[in-house]
Amino acid sequence: MQYDFALAANGGQQIDVKGKFFKYISGIGRIRVRINKGGYVDLLPGQGVWNVDFETLNVSDRSGAVNAGTILAGDFDFHDDRITGTVDVVDGGKYRTKAQIAYSSSVRAGNVGAMFATVQLWNPPASGKNIVVEAIGVTSVLGGTIALLAASNSALANLRATPGSKLKQAGVAASVAVTRYEQLAAQGIVTSDLQYAMGANSNVDKKLVEPIVITPGYGLNVSSETANVDIAASFEYYEEPV
Repeated sequence: MQYDFALAANGGQQIDVKGKFFKYISGIGRIRVRINKGGYVDLLPGQGVWNVDFETLNVSDRSGAVNAGTILAGDFDFHDDRITGTVDVVDGGKYRTKAQIAYSSSVRAGNVGAMFATVQLWNPPASGKNIVVEAIGVTSVLGGTIALLAASNSALANLRATPGSKLKQAGVAASVAVTRYEQLAAQGIVTSDLQYAMGANSNVDKKLVEPIVITPGYGLNVSSETANVDIAASFEYYEEPV
């Protein structure tokens, strides 16, 4: 039968139902369903499991945000004739934004003579979250060679801001990550993942085919390899529990 759940961020709820089938009908973000006989599976809305014996289910949030939805479970087979001839696409980005785990922010470091401008998206050691970066944009008024996507286990000296949620409404929590910047006396990136030669007043937008995951205690640096050049970077990312 149908069972509703309401979960705090990373919270759990037991559902007393005996059966061989369960399906995640609706909700916001990923959940984990654990059966009483051992084993679990992480599900997104529309996914389910057949042919497994259970007497109770434990549903827990894996999105890191408040989550409410519906589970279909029991000792029966479930059929949905509506899917005949159709294709349903789950918009994961929309769910992450509505779940208040998607963020965007920008940070700038100005040009200083004989110094190398560097900016950073920093994940503090005690955050309890991974930062999953999906896109980066870089711009510079003066141009020069820019090194992108170098990981660092050291926070830059200056705090710029705490990124805000992509969900625009009152009472939404800010990110666990912060943006930082620093002017370095020596070029700060020895080995970079990507490099670009940028003209003056130009920009580079990079949509990552595979995301970059910043674990707690690490940062993602974008640095000028040319002295006395300004640099600014924008980051689009979401958070997930470690």
